[in-house]
Amino acid sequence: MLDTICAISTPMGVGGISIIRLSGKDAYSVASKFFATINKKTTELKPRYMYLGEFNLGDMKEQCMCVYFKAPYSYTGEDIVEFQCHGGIAVTKKILETLLKGGARLAEAGEF
Repeated sequence: MLDTICAISTPMGVGGISIIRLSGKDAYSVASKFFATINKKTTELKPRYMYLGEFNLGDMKEQCMCVYFKAPYSYTGEDIVEFQCHGGIAVTKKILETLLKGGARLAEAGEF
């Protein structure tokens, strides 16, 4: 059984955008716990479309972009959900921690 993994994919605190990736059989369900489209017109993400929405961090919400790649049409061959949020250390770490609490595990070196 393959785990659902997540990791920060951009250098911490360097750019204006941070990317956090989630990959595995439960990637979509983990992401759905925390992300909602901004207009709330859809609850399902269509594969390979970019959505503007909010990531619920509990005490605050982060406006971000989200894209879903359905298996096997991703570079890992598994479902992938990618969040593109504001750069910086605090928000990026908070999103990662939230995904870990939601059922993913931290990716180890070389897993992505």
